[in-house]
Amino acid sequence: MDTTAEEPRNDVKQPAEKPGWDVALLLGGGFLASVRLGGTDGWWTALWLPVLALALLAVSYEWTLLVRARFRMRAGQWFPLVGAHAGVLLGLAVVLGATRP
Repeated sequence: MDTTAEEPRNDVKQPAEKPGWDVALLLGGGFLASVRLGGTDGWWTALWLPVLALALLAVSYEWTLLVRARFRMRAGQWFPLVGAHAGVLLGLAVVLGATRP
C-alpha cells in the first residue's frame, strides 16, 4: 500500500462555465408578460422594473460567458438566446410606447 501524500496539482485548469440562456429567457418572458398584461403605469411598475433589471443583468452575464467560450454553445441554446432578447426588446418597445400592449 502506497502511503505517500501527494499535493494536488495546481496547474490543472478548471472547466469553464458555459452559457445557459434559460434564466435570461425566463426573466425576459416574465418582463414581457408583466408589461403586456399589467401595463406601464400604476403598481405594475413596481413589478416589472426589478424584473427588467434582473433580465438585463442576466443577459449581460450570459454574453460575458459566451465571449469567454468563444461563441461556442450547443445548438439548442441558440433558441433561448433569441427568445431572451426578443422578450426584453418587445417589453422595452411596449414600455417606450413603440407598440401597444
